[in-house]
Amino acid sequence: MEMATRSHDYLVSPAEAIEGSKLPSGKQAFSYFLHCHNVLHEDVRTAATHVIQRVEEFWSCANIPTKHRQDAVKKLEQLFAEWKSLKKNKSRHSKTQQANESEFLTTIEELFDIAHANAMELISNPEDKLFLESQRQKGRSGCMSGVDTVLLLQQKKHKEKEEKMQRRKHRSELEKNVLLEKAVLESSTESESDDIQSETEDHDPVPGTSTAPPPRKRGRRIVMSPQLAAMLDRNLLSDRAAMMIVFETSRALGQDPEGLALNRSTIRRLRQEHREATAAGIKESFKPTTTLTVHWDGKLMSNLTGKDKVDRLPILVSTMGEKKLLDIPKIAAGTGHAMAHAVHSAIQE
Repeated sequence: MEMATRSHDYLVSPAEAIEGSKLPSGKQAFSYFLHCHNVLHEDVRTAATHVIQRVEEFWSCANIPTKHRQDAVKKLEQLFAEWKSLKKNKSRHSKTQQANESEFLTTIEELFDIAHANAMELISNPEDKLFLESQRQKGRSGCMSGVDTVLLLQQKKHKEKEEKMQRRKHRSELEKNVLLEKAVLESSTESESDDIQSETEDHDPVPGTSTAPPPRKRGRRIVMSPQLAAMLDRNLLSDRAAMMIVFETSRALGQDPEGLALNRSTIRRLRQEHREATAAGIKESFKPTTTLTVHWDGKLMSNLTGKDKVDRLPILVSTMGEKKLLDIPKIAAGTGHAMAHAVHSAIQE
């Protein structure tokens, strides 16, 4: 039996799927990996990722938090590297080789543990904690029963509650914006009515002539300073919200907002011009005379638009106790070649 196993698949045979009512063992995960890698001819990283995705389904059914997928993939790849090392010496029949093979077979019979480092603190259900402890013991006692309908119902209610809160928050924001726009329009209308009334009182209309008011001239006075633009950016205010705040602030200070250049497009254009001027000033003022040391480190950050995660590379230089941030470019991948290209481009700029 041992000779047949050695000649066919060596220690572990490929399996087309992972089945059972327990958390997968190392043998189950590795058998499925051999099927993906040797039978389906997938590369090591792709095969390991497919296996971990399937293994995570079992852990998700057990409501046990898992470690990052990348760490679990590396763990499976290390198991494959250990198997390859043993396979190189399979023709040897020394006691050391046999002991290593026996230890490998014993190890993979146990749980393929991908639990989160703080799983016991994160799990709230005592039964889930006991199940994880039993699966970590030798023999992996216990099994998963059917679907927990009570927990499933609680999760469904919690999800519906969150969605309802999001819809309510979105509706509240829309109503708030409508009220603010209405307040600006009413204020503008009241100001125009006062101007028309004062002009009518000062100049009596000539009989037979039209009493229509002259067209209102658009305000020309610029109120957006570099400091004000920086403060609006720091508080993450949109162009429309900035226009409303400046409008009402000017009224509160006794100024006539009709003479000010207050519209969304003008606010947006001025904010962009001030950002460009500030960036140019920073570049112009940074003129080091000593040797610079370049520092960089990749970070996974939220994209500026949307909710996807992207690779960002903060690049800094330091000299004589002074530090300066050069750029935080978005790179296509966290490879050394991409990082080197991004650092070189930032230094040249």
